[in-house]
Amino acid sequence: MMDSWLNLLVQVPLVGIFIWFILERDKRGNASQIERDREWRDFMREQREAHTGALSRLAEEIKAIGGQVGIVSGVLAGLNFTRKDKQK
Repeated sequence: MMDSWLNLLVQVPLVGIFIWFILERDKRGNASQIERDREWRDFMREQREAHTGALSRLAEEIKAIGGQVGIVSGVLAGLNFTRKDKQK
């Protein structure tokens, strides 16, 4: 009977230490995961801002090129019209 109580007195602190270790590991893991998630959100925000800026600049450039194409088309149409007049 005394051996079983002695065994129990040895095992209870060991189980307590094991449970404390597991809880501490989980707490540190959660803190690490929260930090990683925050860094990921920051990275994604920066990427979104960079992509939005790049797309805005591309849209402006395409708009400018469209205006230039319109001018060139007008000039070419005028040249074509002038050429037809000379052929008559």
